[in-house]
Amino acid sequence: MACLLLAFSVGGCTPGTDVVGGRGVEGRYSALVDLRPGTLNQVALDVYEDFTCPACQTFSLEVVPALQRRYGTALVIRTHYVAAPSTDPAAVILHDLAALQGKESDVAAALWASRLEHRTSLQNTERVRDVAIRFGLDEQLDNALADPRSAARVSAEWQGVAYKVSHFPYVQIEGEIVTNGEPQNLQRIIDSLLRTPH
Repeated sequence: MACLLLAFSVGGCTPGTDVVGGRGVEGRYSALVDLRPGTLNQVALDVYEDFTCPACQTFSLEVVPALQRRYGTALVIRTHYVAAPSTDPAAVILHDLAALQGKESDVAAALWASRLEHRTSLQNTERVRDVAIRFGLDEQLDNALADPRSAARVSAEWQGVAYKVSHFPYVQIEGEIVTNGEPQNLQRIIDSLLRTPH
């Protein structure tokens, strides 16, 4: 699966080089420290995605469920939705509103489905509003979109991660290993880190 550079052009953006055997964790990645293989009972993934990114859509709808089935409680996945500067912030604003009501997972799935259904990059605020209506969040979304602080907050969230997020989906494992969303490579890294590979 190709990941997307921030210019949203498909590119070869797999970080790092192959590391196999020895003291290193297997797989293709860039690492800030040398995590030791076979030392973890649970592995944490932080995933950064943009609702306008087709590769993120595939990752969320196909790769994440497969990883969850394979690893169960041995894997924790935290998804962070951000809007790059060229992206309309409406989808992220709606997702944040949904999170306040515990509906963030359902709304995220609906936003991805809306993209498939309408063949849009979700830069059309009306498509996002259609999702908001389904979840009874349209009035809150309208108010948030009318408030310039909402877009400023989304922009600030992006600025907080822009120094490290170079492509989508951006996957960080245990806060140290950076890789792309290619499923086999992720499994290779996770299996290498776990005390008991799956």
